[in-house]
Amino acid sequence: MVGKVLPPHLSPFVDNEAEGYVPEYGETIKRLQAAARKEILPMPGGEHDDLEHAQNLLAEGINDRTKAKAAAEKKQEMALHEKQYHQELKKELEVMQYTPDPNIDDVKSNVEENTDDVSPEQLVKDDENMAMLSMSRKRRGLYEAIKISQARKKANVEILERRKKNIQKNKKTSD
Repeated sequence: MVGKVLPPHLSPFVDNEAEGYVPEYGETIKRLQAAARKEILPMPGGEHDDLEHAQNLLAEGINDRTKAKAAAEKKQEMALHEKQYHQELKKELEVMQYTPDPNIDDVKSNVEENTDDVSPEQLVKDDENMAMLSMSRKRRGLYEAIKISQARKKANVEILERRKKNIQKNKKTSD
């Protein structure tokens, strides 16, 4: 047994797509089953979206054309509303008398300085932290356990893919 390639093992109890990794032999079996049913499956290495796009090309073309027309009409309507809005604002500004307040400028500059320092990633983290604070201890523990489980699954998939690449690279160099 030493030095021999073991047969591929596919478990019927594991949902490979949910795990994020489908063994190569499993993909081959799916292709053979689909060929028997005369279904079209994407090429290996291709995206599933490409297949859906190919199968629905005509329907999407018609839908895209109607959506494009609707979007153009909506854009024209929005431009008309925007022009009307700007005209109304000009009229209001002509009616109102402007009295500058020096304190307002200082407050605006302070607000602008504070918003420049915050990155979008920090805003996402802050929102997540606020959600964590509102959770009970039990739910927070469950949430953290789910995150840890997802990270482990992702790490396992990355390890499997790295091993597969190394095996393929070794096969190419040995040939």
